[in-house]
Amino acid sequence: MYPRAVHPIKTTILSATLLLGLLSRLGAVEATLMQDISVSSAPSATKPLGNAPILRVSETDTTFLYFDIQSVLPEGTTAQQIGKATLRIWLHRVEQPGMCGVFAVTNSWDENFFLHDPPSIGALVALGQGGRSQKFAVFDVTDLVRSWLSGTPNRGMALSSDVPFVSTDDPLPPPLKARIDSKENTGTGHLPVLQIALVSGT
Repeated sequence: MYPRAVHPIKTTILSATLLLGLLSRLGAVEATLMQDISVSSAPSATKPLGNAPILRVSETDTTFLYFDIQSVLPEGTTAQQIGKATLRIWLHRVEQPGMCGVFAVTNSWDENFFLHDPPSIGALVALGQGGRSQKFAVFDVTDLVRSWLSGTPNRGMALSSDVPFVSTDDPLPPPLKARIDSKENTGTGHLPVLQIALVSGT
């Protein structure tokens, strides 16, 4: 059953076009995607591979992403100087449109030495929706990036559709089930992107 636990996040879902246009005007930089891998909790799951061209997101498939933010930010950048941070993923194939969450990852991992047991996942930090194949989905991860600059170690982030939602009388959106391009994908090549915009004058 899709989880219905209460969580504290309030979300505003913007269109990819609107949000990317805003970031462009703010002069956003793109962090380097260093590692990405998917792991499944399904009983029939095979060993995850760090060089797989496709990453999976669903209730049973979690994608882990690690971005190097320090190399693209000016030296000494503080959390208060981060105006907006946005994760953008390309939905290579959507099998079921729906909601997906971004979670903080709380311990170190390496895609080249990844076993069936995934790293620990912490708090839910963002929500977003995926609709159609060959479209972008965007997530506001500003608070997560700010936390990395405030002393929380950057262990990356996790994408999963196994998301707790606030209790509501409205019908809950279904969980997203989709495939996205990895950094090793040499076909369409739309790897996940983390864009960071600094506040004006920084």
